[in-house]
Amino acid sequence: AYVFKGLYAGEGSVEVKAGNARVRKGGFVGTTVSFDLTEARIVVDDTNADGQRTLDDVATGDTVLVKAMLPRKDPGSQPFAAKRLVDQTHPAEPAS
Repeated sequence: AYVFKGLYAGEGSVEVKAGNARVRKGGFVGTTVSFDLTEARIVVDDTNADGQRTLDDVATGDTVLVKAMLPRKDPGSQPFAAKRLVDQTHPAEPAS
Protein backbone atom coordinates (compact mmCIF):
# COMPACT_ATOMS: atom_id res chain seq x y z
CA ALA A 1 0.00 0.00 0.00
CA TYR A 2 1.10 3.52 -0.78
CA VAL A 3 -0.02 6.24 1.65
CA PHE A 4 0.24 9.77 0.25
CA LYS A 5 -0.08 12.81 2.57
CA GLY A 6 -0.44 16.33 1.26
CA LEU A 7 -2.72 19.11 0.08
CA TYR A 8 -5.73 18.48 -2.15
CA ALA A 9 -5.20 20.39 -5.40
CA GLY A 10 -8.62 19.69 -6.95
CA GLU A 11 -9.57 17.42 -9.84
CA GLY A 12 -8.32 14.37 -7.93
CA SER A 13 -4.77 15.70 -7.56
CA VAL A 14 -2.68 15.89 -4.39
CA GLU A 15 0.45 17.95 -3.77
CA VAL A 16 2.43 15.29 -1.91
CA LYS A 17 4.25 16.60 1.17
CA ALA A 18 4.98 13.24 2.87
CA GLY A 19 4.11 9.58 2.77
CA ASN A 20 5.06 6.10 3.81
CA ALA A 21 8.32 4.44 2.73
CA ARG A 22 6.91 3.42 -0.67
CA VAL A 23 5.90 7.01 -1.46
CA ARG A 24 9.26 8.39 -0.35
CA LYS A 25 11.30 5.74 -2.21
CA GLY A 26 9.14 6.20 -5.30
CA GLY A 27 10.12 9.88 -5.48
CA PHE A 28 6.56 11.20 -5.10
CA VAL A 29 7.30 13.67 -2.26
CA GLY A 30 7.33 17.22 -3.63
CA THR A 31 5.28 16.34 -6.72
CA THR A 32 1.61 16.54 -7.66
CA VAL A 33 0.04 13.10 -8.09
CA SER A 34 -3.26 12.39 -9.87
CA PHE A 35 -5.76 9.88 -8.50
CA ASP A 36 -8.88 8.20 -9.84
CA LEU A 37 -11.27 8.68 -6.92
CA THR A 38 -14.41 7.18 -8.51
CA GLU A 39 -14.24 3.96 -6.43
CA ALA A 40 -12.50 5.49 -3.40
CA ARG A 41 -14.08 5.69 0.04
CA ILE A 42 -14.23 9.39 0.95
CA VAL A 43 -13.88 10.11 4.68
CA VAL A 44 -14.83 13.75 5.32
CA ASP A 45 -17.29 15.85 7.29
CA ASP A 46 -20.39 17.12 5.45
CA THR A 47 -19.00 20.65 4.92
CA ASN A 48 -21.59 21.76 2.34
CA ALA A 49 -24.58 20.50 4.43
CA ASP A 50 -26.17 18.53 1.60
CA GLY A 51 -26.60 15.42 3.76
CA GLN A 52 -23.92 13.43 1.91
CA ARG A 53 -20.21 12.97 2.46
CA THR A 54 -18.70 13.11 -1.03
CA LEU A 55 -15.70 14.53 -2.84
CA ASP A 56 -17.65 17.81 -3.09
CA ASP A 57 -16.98 18.25 0.65
CA VAL A 58 -13.20 18.26 0.09
CA ALA A 59 -11.88 21.76 -0.64
CA THR A 60 -8.74 22.75 -2.51
CA GLY A 61 -5.95 23.20 0.02
CA ASP A 62 -7.34 20.70 2.54
CA THR A 63 -4.81 18.35 4.12
CA VAL A 64 -5.61 14.85 2.89
CA LEU A 65 -4.33 11.31 3.17
CA VAL A 66 -4.79 9.02 0.14
CA LYS A 67 -4.31 5.26 0.26
CA ALA A 68 -3.68 3.37 -2.99
CA MET A 69 -2.90 -0.29 -3.53
CA LEU A 70 -0.18 -0.23 -6.20
CA PRO A 71 2.48 -2.71 -7.35
CA ARG A 72 5.54 -2.54 -5.12
CA LYS A 73 8.32 -1.92 -7.64
CA ASP A 74 6.53 -0.10 -10.46
CA PRO A 75 3.35 1.73 -9.46
CA GLY A 76 2.41 2.29 -13.11
CA SER A 77 1.10 5.45 -14.71
CA GLN A 78 -1.14 8.12 -13.27
CA PRO A 79 -3.94 8.55 -12.39
CA PHE A 80 -3.59 5.93 -9.66
CA ALA A 81 -6.75 4.18 -8.44
CA ALA A 82 -7.28 5.30 -4.85
CA LYS A 83 -8.89 3.08 -2.22
CA ARG A 84 -9.50 5.81 0.35
CA LEU A 85 -9.24 9.59 0.74
CA VAL A 86 -9.31 11.00 4.29
CA ASP A 87 -9.75 14.76 4.71
CA GLN A 88 -7.76 15.70 7.81
CA THR A 89 -8.76 19.38 7.66
CA HIS A 90 -12.47 18.49 8.00
CA PRO A 91 -12.46 15.12 9.78
CA ALA A 92 -15.66 13.09 9.62
CA GLU A 93 -17.93 13.56 12.62
CA PRO A 94 -19.41 10.35 14.02
CA ALA A 95 -22.92 9.66 12.77
CA SER A 96 -25.52 10.51 15.38
